[in-house]
Amino acid sequence: MAYQSTVYEGLVKIRLIKMYGTNTLGLGMIGYIMMCYGTSQLAMLLIIEKLQKRLKPVVFVLKGFLVTQGLLLVLYIWEPRSDSVYSILGFMSLWGAVDAVWQSQVQGILVSSAVRKEPAVICYRVCQGVGLCVVFFSSIVLSLLYKVCLIGSTLVLGVIGYLVMEVSNNPVTPQENRAFSV
Repeated sequence: MAYQSTVYEGLVKIRLIKMYGTNTLGLGMIGYIMMCYGTSQLAMLLIIEKLQKRLKPVVFVLKGFLVTQGLLLVLYIWEPRSDSVYSILGFMSLWGAVDAVWQSQVQGILVSSAVRKEPAVICYRVCQGVGLCVVFFSSIVLSLLYKVCLIGSTLVLGVIGYLVMEVSNNPVTPQENRAFSV
């Protein structure tokens, strides 16, 4: 999941800014796009911080999975136009919010499951670096369809791996049957 979240972030930084920012709205709108992305990312991190006391991480991961798959589908289907400024800014805001979910959950999973915290964070940063390199170098060769498929498949594999890890770390114990009483 660490690799997937970074590939996901790299796709935003390369393909979406180029496709929605410079090609559609012009160079002057890139700052606004990045501001919407970063602001929604920060807002979502603050919301997650408050909700993590009440909800399990699996809720955030599964909701992030569904929203991400929807965003990837929209990314492939939608053709942005220059008159859809608010739609593009909203799309990038939603993308930033989902990226905040992935960043916080992946880092939280790595830090909570590791015995020593510093190597876990270093491993996370190395995975980020590898993921960004893959995205930047693949942008030369691969089209958007292949990138969306690559990110979608790594997302599915990452979530399946997370669910397996979650089930193995927290096994469900059956409750004893109690007699029905009125």
